[in-house]
Amino acid sequence: MSKPGRVHVSHSSGSSTTSVSSLRGEYSRPLDEADNFSCTPPGLDQSANRWVPSYDEAFDILRSKGLIDSRRLRKYKPFYPLFLRPLLGGGHAYKNYKIFKARVYHFLKMLRYRIKPTTFAYPCVFGYSDLVLIPKEKLDLFCRYLETFATWGMFVEMAIPTAMMLMPDTEVCHAYKHPYKTGNVWYPFNPKHYRLISTTIDELLRACDGDIARLPEEFPREYLYLHPVKLSRFNAKPTDSAR
Repeated sequence: MSKPGRVHVSHSSGSSTTSVSSLRGEYSRPLDEADNFSCTPPGLDQSANRWVPSYDEAFDILRSKGLIDSRRLRKYKPFYPLFLRPLLGGGHAYKNYKIFKARVYHFLKMLRYRIKPTTFAYPCVFGYSDLVLIPKEKLDLFCRYLETFATWGMFVEMAIPTAMMLMPDTEVCHAYKHPYKTGNVWYPFNPKHYRLISTTIDELLRACDGDIARLPEEFPREYLYLHPVKLSRFNAKPTDSAR
């Protein structure tokens, strides 16, 4: 149970707040976005930036939480998807061609950041932002941060976790320190995990039988969250148990 007014952020392979200065290839989007915004966009009254910590303050806060170690984007670790076997047979030729292009793309991207590191536009972190719980007493400050980040054009899955991490009393809760599993099937980089979570979500949906009111009852207790569980998979109209 969290202390009142304290924000806990889960940090794991499935639900992460991740340093952008050292990313695996599957997280290439935030690396692209980390210098794709401006703290001084045209037409912005610079007094608006008073609501967020300064560049140096933000860097010190994130570094103290182990979420950033450099002001430069330099440690891109390429993601090399595996080729399908057989290489040319079984209808794999075109798919393997696309995999080859992806491997070349990630290799060249690694060279780009190693040869010419890019500086953060503003210290930030990346994280899934589909489920966010903010204590009432922290909500105004959280919204102030997001208002500022929005005017800068910061990518949403950077703006939300960065705002959370910059707020006072925010703690990073690592997955291995709590008993719950996490489930995410957006990125099938781990095929075994991908199949497991997909199967778990399908079983949950079958157990609910289209009745969203049964979701809390049927939700597997060992999971902190499952993502995505699409509302479109439930009945549009409430069933008897939901009325």
